[in-house]
Amino acid sequence: MFAFTSDTLVWKGRTNHFQLFSGEELLLDLRYLSSGEQECRINGRSFFFERTGFWNPIYQVSQDGAQVMKMQHQFWGSKAFISFPVLDEPLEMRYKNDPQLSLLISKGTEQIIRYSLQLGIPKSPFRIELGNYMLEVDHLLLLLALCFILTKDIVREYHGGQDELLFLLLAAA
Repeated sequence: MFAFTSDTLVWKGRTNHFQLFSGEELLLDLRYLSSGEQECRINGRSFFFERTGFWNPIYQVSQDGAQVMKMQHQFWGSKAFISFPVLDEPLEMRYKNDPQLSLLISKGTEQIIRYSLQLGIPKSPFRIELGNYMLEVDHLLLLLALCFILTKDIVREYHGGQDELLFLLLAAA
């Protein structure tokens, strides 16, 4: 079982380089290589995110040239499907904006991650809620990196371009 060392996750960084911390522990290092490519380092291993497409974008994540994760949106849809080669069926990501911006990743009816921004509260932190569904640590961290990639510009605008972005972690009981 994986446990964070703190109940607060913090993204620190500037423009094209961000790091996710749990307390003093570095969980992942994310670098923006170009507009559609990012490198994510987890425990000394490199994972490359690549975005293709516009109307129904596809995010592919590879390690050593092999695909380890893929997310594909529906055409103009409010949901996407995320697949890992080791899982028998894809995860689902839903986007919502009522009354708060949120991304919900689930497997069937089981929540894995809810990533949400409470709107209307000045500089409120993004909240990360973890569900009870168990994933490998690398998969969970890749999903957290993906959520950040999808929301980075919104969060930076909402927080006034701060160099340190606060995320509260709420683990399921």
